[in-house]
Formats: sequence, structure tokens, C-alpha cells
Amino acid sequence: RILRKYFEENGVDTTAVDSDSELAWAVGANFWRGFAVDLPRVKKLHDRVDCELTKYSDIKFNSPQWVLKYLHESCSILEKQGIQNTRIETLRNIADDKDFQEGNPELVKKCNLIIKLRHLYKERDLYQKLIAAKRLNVQFKVLGTKSNRMSGGSESFITSKGSISPQGIQNDPEVRSCFPLSHSDMNLSGGDFDGFEVSIAEAEYNDPELRKDLLKGKKIHALLAEAMYKDISYDEIIKNKKMSEDDPLGYYARGKRAFFARLYG
Repeated sequence: RILRKYFEENGVDTTAVDSDSELAWAVGANFWRGFAVDLPRVKKLHDRVDCELTKYSDIKFNSPQWVLKYLHESCSILEKQGIQNTRIETLRNIADDKDFQEGNPELVKKCNLIIKLRHLYKERDLYQKLIAAKRLNVQFKVLGTKSNRMSGGSESFITSKGSISPQGIQNDPEVRSCFPLSHSDMNLSGGDFDGFEVSIAEAEYNDPELRKDLLKGKKIHALLAEAMYKDISYDEIIKNKKMSEDDPLGYYARGKRAFFARLYG
């Protein structure tokens, strides 16, 4: 509203402005002003995470070469051949594998530790940025994402690692409580849909059996994946829910993409 008033006062015609332009104005205004954060809470969480990371100062978890050597120290010759990188998908696959859990618990322990430390490192990085800025400044890419939704962060800041993606902030009540968002002179209002595309699709399909499954708490993406991979059970699909669609075990992710492909053609 402030930007629209400014443009109107300076002779700019705003009657034919499209929704994308209005969204871009809003994003720019939000970035300029920033959102309120609870700095005392942020500092408290920062100190706690920093203390935890200090305990493992001898673990170079962000060095792929060091981590690979660290993992190989607990591997057989055959396992070394199979573990060629330290990507998060690789670490999770090892940590969740029953054969590794039973046959090489030391390797599983190391993988879980690296995953934990990398998460803590990203969390501390977020707190450090908030403490420096004293508010939450986020940039959104309004257009250009595959889902046609806004995405957080800015490509222009990748090299300096100065951007914050609000979608990437962990969904933990203690962490989320650091973000009241509205400044003291403003009121916060908003809303969100929970699975509204699935709800609309289900109503349109009008399938009694599907409705029963959804009311039991089953996920429609996993149900479709179960139909796609007839030799893979629903429970197995849910178990690997976090796997990316490029992962051999990413049945759920591929089922989800297939579901939305059916919805939107």
C-alpha cells in the first residue's frame, strides 16, 4: 500500500498493474524493512549450538576428503569401494540401512554424527546472520521456480553465503519462536492451506476407497507410488519419504511428482 501510494503521488499509473508486479513490490518492501526477530532467544540458541560444535572441533565435517577418510577407517575393503562420496543422501542411506546397522554400527554412528554436525553448522550460520542484521531480511525469487511458487534466498548471494531462505528454517517450536515477524508498531496476520490441492483433488475424484485411506492418515503420494511400484509396500515407501526423487529409494518423491503431474498436466 505504501509503494502504491508513492507511485500514485508521483504520477505513475497503477490501475493496470498485474499480480506478479504487485507481488514483486511486496517482496521488495519486505526485504527493505525486514521482519522482527527475538534477538535474546536467537543468541541463546546460537550459544548452545556453538558450544555443541566446539565439543567436536577435531571433526572436519565440512571437508569431503577428511570425512571420506574418516568413514573409510571403519570400512571393509568392499565397503570402501561402495562409499565414494560424503553427500547427505549417501550418509543417510548408510545410517538407515539395516545391514550396516547390524554389521557395522561404528560406521553408522560416524554417519549420524556428520549429519548432526552439518545440521548444527547450518543452524549456527542462520543465528549468526540474524544477530548481525538484528532482523530477518529475506529475498524471494518471485518467478522462475519449477513449482511456480516463490523460493527463498537469492542466487546473487550464493558466493558470499549472505542469503537466508525462510523455508529452510527448521520446523522446531523453539526455533520458530525466535520469529515474531511483526514489529512492535504492526499487527501480524496471515494464513496457510494444509494440503488443499490434495483435498480439492480428492473431492473431485470422489473415490470412497481413497477417502477412507486419507481419513486413516495415509499419504496420497505414497498411495500413488505404491500403485507405480507394485512390488514396494506402502510402509517401505513411507520409510524412505525423505529420499530425493533421484535416489533409488525415492519412491515417495517420485510418487509426489507424478501426483502433481496428473493434477497440472
